[in-house]
Amino acid sequence: MLVDPRSVAVGYGLATMQMSAELAELRARMEAESADLRVRIEAEWAALRSELAAARAELRAARAELENLKMLRAADDESAKLEFARRQIID
Repeated sequence: MLVDPRSVAVGYGLATMQMSAELAELRARMEAESADLRVRIEAEWAALRSELAAARAELRAARAELENLKMLRAADDESAKLEFARRQIID
């Protein structure tokens, strides 16, 4: 049985067109998913940056409070020393 070369060429052409269409569809779907993923990653990154900025602000506030407490403690220590010295002088 002989095969007509034109039939083979037409079949090959149709298969090639179908594969090209499927490839284009896959490429379009992949690009859409990639864009969606990019948007989600950028949103997550923005949220993480916001959380980091808030944590840094909280840390700065805690450090400032610690410094204030250290200053109050030093003032209390100095006040106690002065009170002790005053009592020594009075007694």
